[in-house]
Amino acid sequence: MAKSTNPFVAMLYSDNAAGKRTGTQGQIFCSQLRALEASVDGTRTHFIRTVKPNEAKTPLKMDVMYVVSSANFVVMFCAVLTSRIIHTGTP
Repeated sequence: MAKSTNPFVAMLYSDNAAGKRTGTQGQIFCSQLRALEASVDGTRTHFIRTVKPNEAKTPLKMDVMYVVSSANFVVMFCAVLTSRIIHTGTP
């Protein structure tokens, strides 16, 4: 196929500049995914949760009970998520 008279087919099956084939789309995707995983594993991720001051999200108004309720939800959510990760190994 690399010696096809059709330029498009010949280009699809030609070797790259280094003399090696680049691989299938699946192989390219997997290698890119491995590179991304290595990059993420080399970093320290942080989770930032913003707490809205009121349900209407209007400025200069703070509903203390709404903020406390939101903060409690975040704490419970993180506890459940951490428990799930510990027990199953997946988020």
